[in-house]
Amino acid sequence: MLGVAPMAFSEFKPGNKVIIALVFNEIIGSADGVSIKVDELSDQTFNCIGGVGTNVLYFEVSVTRAMNSTLTKDDITIINSGNIKDMVN
Repeated sequence: MLGVAPMAFSEFKPGNKVIIALVFNEIIGSADGVSIKVDELSDQTFNCIGGVGTNVLYFEVSVTRAMNSTLTKDDITIINSGNIKDMVN
């Protein structure tokens, strides 16, 4: 993962839908069963909702408590990262 795309808002409130975009250096061919956890919301899992065929994967969740959107790649843990395959694999 190269990084996290900037988010549109600076703070999200409970019930808000949050989409996080992770940028990769290769075109993604598949991402079966991939999700992410964010340090700030460690009890919630963001599910992959798209991006295969591009170099950006999108993850979504409705937050249960307030969240700041200033994220870096160090704030994110990719679950099943081995399932992210580029177009060659």
